[in-house]
Amino acid sequence: MNNDAGMRIKVARIMRGWTQHDLAQECAGRSEETVTTWQQVLVHIENGRVIPAGEYARILEEVLGETVPNLGTEKEE
Repeated sequence: MNNDAGMRIKVARIMRGWTQHDLAQECAGRSEETVTTWQQVLVHIENGRVIPAGEYARILEEVLGETVPNLGTEKEE
């Protein structure tokens, strides 16, 4: 699986000085999911096992201030 999205999200997180827990807290504050759920999702995204889509992509985009294509989360055609 392509890991570009995960690497871009990880870099965006690190550039802000955030841990995965910090990013999970920011994301959980904008969704119905818990911090624990977001931490698990972020591990899978950053390891390239999951490409964020839908609500997860929207929230990451909002929190990180990056567009979905810049994060590498756009759908491939």
